[in-house]
Order: sequence, then C-alpha cells, then structure tokens
Amino acid sequence: MEERKIRELNYKVQMINVKLMSERRSGILAYTDIFEKIAQNKISTAVYGQRHMILRTQFKDVVSVNDREWNVIYGSLSTFTVFDNEDDWINLESLEVENVNLPQNLFPGLKETDYFFVPEAHRFAFVAKSGFSINNVEKFLDFAVGKVVEEGEDYSVSKEQSDEDFEHIYQAQEVKKLIVDFSYSNQDIGDEAFQFMTSQVNDAHLKRLRMEGTPDNTGNINVNVKILKGALELAKHYGKATASVVNNGIRSQINTELHPKIIALKCKETLLRMNVVKEVVNLFRNTVNGQQ
Repeated sequence: MEERKIRELNYKVQMINVKLMSERRSGILAYTDIFEKIAQNKISTAVYGQRHMILRTQFKDVVSVNDREWNVIYGSLSTFTVFDNEDDWINLESLEVENVNLPQNLFPGLKETDYFFVPEAHRFAFVAKSGFSINNVEKFLDFAVGKVVEEGEDYSVSKEQSDEDFEHIYQAQEVKKLIVDFSYSNQDIGDEAFQFMTSQVNDAHLKRLRMEGTPDNTGNINVNVKILKGALELAKHYGKATASVVNNGIRSQINTELHPKIIALKCKETLLRMNVVKEVVNLFRNTVNGQQ
C-alpha cells in the first residue's frame, strides 16, 4: 500500500505572555503547576456572548531546539455554546413557547484549535482561526490563571505585540504624543534600556505603569532616550503603546494593541509542535539577548 503523503499546511500563530508575580516561586515548575491546574479543574469562562473557552486536552512533551531541550504543554483549546436553561424556546411546529430541559454537562457548537505553552518562556501560543481571536484567548487566560494562582501571588496576561508598530514610532519624524502602558518583568533580560526600565519598575514595586508624554517647545518627543525606549520595549511583551506621529506633514495614530504579533508557518502537521516551540523559544531568546 502506498504511504499517504503528509502535506505542508499554512498556519498563523499568535502568542500571549503569561507572567507570574510571586515572591515564593517562579520558573518551569510554577508555570507548569498553573496550567496543570487550569486543565485539571476544567476552568472555563465566557469569552464572547454565549461562547465559552476551555483547555479540553493537555499533554506534555520535550522539544529540542538548537541542541537544547524545552518542556512544552500542549493540547486542544476549545470553545462551546452555553444556553441559559431559563430562556424560553419556540416550537416552530406549534408556534408555542416551551421550556426545554437541557442535558447536564453537554454543550453544542464545539470548535477547537491547537495550543502550546512553553513554561520556561512563559508564552502561550495558539493557532489562530475563526472563533479564536487573540482577545478572546487573552480573556480566557486572564480569568483562568486568576483562578489557580496561590494566595498572595499576582500575575499579568498580555498579547505579544508586533514589532512593526514600534518601529514606526521609533522612526517617525515627529512624535506628538506617546502613551505607554505595561506591567513589570521579573525574569527576562533585554538590552540596556529594557533592563533599566525593568529595574526601576521592580524597585518601585509597581505591578503596572502608565506613562503619558507630550513634547516641549521643540514639538517632538525623543523616544530613543533610555526611559522611553525601555518602556516601549517592555510594552512589546507586557503591554501596549499608542502614539500620535507626523511623517511628511501627515499626522497619524499608532495603536500597537490593534496589531498583535502574527507568525506565519508552513509545515507538516506532524511538525507543528516543534515549529511553534522553536518560534516561542527564539522570541524568548531574542528578548533575553536584547535583540528586540
């Protein structure tokens, strides 16, 4: 029998940064515990209307990237529809209003996509498709992580932002207004500006910082100074930024939250996990090495 050829498929992958803020624990074991509890406790929440989201399955693997092994938690990220049993139903045959007793623990409209969580990089990646917007996944993770962190711990959940919008801010001829909103980093190591801003926020014991700037009489904000560049670099991974910029006399608005990072992959389905982990690890390493 001729062996079936496995086709290469196109995937769009997006990432969310899950950051634990704890004085007692950190690292692989802490993040693994969080996601194991989310799955074991069958935590779900509404993400859009009657659509709820849950980690339906969960497995573990070790993936080798550049001669180093990385733990990965993966499975099916699922949505389903929850009907309110108190709602009236219409019988189209009799046109009568009826009460319907729905079966317990059975819900229609199942949709699924693949998810991957790399504990050491504390990044959650998923295959973007219809029904799985990054805003909905972020909403689910924010709820779910909040349900399982230990007493006295805090956390942040934020979309990985596209580099392109930040480059537009850096390269703008004039920056007329800048707002940067971000949470702190307790593990990643970046360039000098990233480290400076991280240390300042951490030393101030700030969970989140919002900076708003307008220019002086020069009419232009210099975003390449250490404090602003550090804030913008943190916002790529832990927040967002908005800016009013002018190029060639034309004023425009930049909102980085509207353009989260999208990674295009083309690979065989059997190699999807390895390729996604590689992308997550490369992003994490670039942050660590100060290349972003």
